[in-house]
Amino acid sequence: MSFALTKYQKRFWITIAETGERIYTPPDFIRLTRGRSDFDTMLADLNAGGDLFEAVLSFERRLNPRKRKVVVS
Repeated sequence: MSFALTKYQKRFWITIAETGERIYTPPDFIRLTRGRSDFDTMLADLNAGGDLFEAVLSFERRLNPRKRKVVVS
């Protein structure tokens, strides 16, 4: 299965390339800084056979403007 980035109703979507099925769009709190190129790493991971859940978590952690420092005591 291969994945592609498409734009639908002013939002970016990760889609299954073969069927066009939309499977992920970032939530509103994610601020895209570079547009389409923000998705490059995520698409590369998915197309290499990576897990969708892990790719989404990594993507949202990287672009979340509300990053919090974790203090371990």
